[in-house]
Amino acid sequence: FVGGILVVSASMLKSKPAIMTNILCFWANWNLKASGIRIYHHGKEAIDLNRQYVILGNHESALDIFVVLGQFPLALRIVSKIELRKLPLVGYAMEKTLFPFVDRKNRSAAIVSLDKTFQKLAAANLSIFLYPEGTRSKTGHLIPFKKGAFVLAIQHQWPILPIVMCGAGKINPPGTIWVKGADVHIYYLPPIESAGLTLDDREELKNRVFELMDTFQRGQC
Repeated sequence: FVGGILVVSASMLKSKPAIMTNILCFWANWNLKASGIRIYHHGKEAIDLNRQYVILGNHESALDIFVVLGQFPLALRIVSKIELRKLPLVGYAMEKTLFPFVDRKNRSAAIVSLDKTFQKLAAANLSIFLYPEGTRSKTGHLIPFKKGAFVLAIQHQWPILPIVMCGAGKINPPGTIWVKGADVHIYYLPPIESAGLTLDDREELKNRVFELMDTFQRGQC
């Protein structure tokens, strides 16, 4: 209830991204604290706070969204599946506050939709966060990445910021409805520039980022 009020309030402030971001951050951190989730950051010095990024992270828990919204050092919006738009209040608020929605069953339409939203995010000085796996991993290891995030990064020449979250899978394990308190460690990996790349480079870029994140996750988490 409290979260819904905060998010709807944020939707009314869509012309003021800084205030809106603070409200979303408060809402997310309230949920983290109520769930007994503790966050630890590693490598934040790799981030240039004056730039916008295509941020890519691994996806292990339904509550990852609270970790990203509440704790990330950059103002951002998370790409979400289109089904969330149908949620009462929250779906409306997400749409009004520039959360991009994608239809995972229609890849070409998803890329077009993201491209349109991208322009609005750029104007509002917001970074964009995507789960390149496209769904939650049930094994604790990365699922092969989809190409959409890399197409966007190249089209708009934004740097990619890979992150790896360790421990998030313990919060809400696949197949359960229970939320457990846990320590989550966020590792910020070195950004990868897309400047000068073309769409012909998207497969190589995708493989490069996957290998970086997969190797780190297997060695650290």
